[in-house]
Amino acid sequence: MGFSNGFRRSGQAFLLLICLQCFPLVATPTPSVIPFEQPVSLIILDAGHGGQDPGAISNWSFAPNGRLIEKDLALELTLMVKDRLSNLEPSLEILLTRDADRFMALDERAAFARRMDPGLRNSAILVSIHANSATSADASGFEILMKQLTKRVLFLDAESENWQIVRYSSISNTMLNQALNRSNLLLGQSMQAALGAAFPQSRNRGVKEQDVWVLNASGVTSILVEVGFISNAQDAKDMVSLAWKHSMAEAIVRGILEYVRLSR
Repeated sequence: MGFSNGFRRSGQAFLLLICLQCFPLVATPTPSVIPFEQPVSLIILDAGHGGQDPGAISNWSFAPNGRLIEKDLALELTLMVKDRLSNLEPSLEILLTRDADRFMALDERAAFARRMDPGLRNSAILVSIHANSATSADASGFEILMKQLTKRVLFLDAESENWQIVRYSSISNTMLNQALNRSNLLLGQSMQAALGAAFPQSRNRGVKEQDVWVLNASGVTSILVEVGFISNAQDAKDMVSLAWKHSMAEAIVRGILEYVRLSR
């Protein structure tokens, strides 16, 4: 009797051990892949304004036709950045929200960036290029804008595509927003450093949080570069110079590539 009970207990213990090995009570957690911390494979360049939306306009006798128009400068710089990036890093995919003087609504720009799949274990960034303007003629220099840290992005909704569900569903929305804020700041700081090194004589206005639709709604690491003030005489004189345009485009490229390097 005692032998029989002991045998049964031993057998039950053996079976329990096998079951625990095959079906653990607590599954071993699989580390989630944070999308914004993956190597950059896709660059989206956004030339501000366009078409019937000229952006800022300022009248200057030294400017072509007597005035500077933000949409034209933004597009010219964006095309320069694309060409230079393509030559330096041909492995990167580079997309433009616009490549001509056409209108594109803000929600279209954000949706364009949001629906682009950078590929498994890769990431995308958006760099929007603009010129600043102010009522005070004394305002000058460059600045980098990023979305407000408190502005929460919703990454999944009823219209999400399969690749987005795979990319985001295993990570909480809070963690995704925290990671996006970190990557936005890192990209902004990389760009600020590059522009500061290229234009030490210009006022460095820093990296700032701002409630900008394109930055809030794109769902990818995003910054907006204000290259200078179209309303400031010295900045405007710089903006009509081809040499300055090449230097600015080169600096933006360097800011992007520094972030790309950090992501790898």
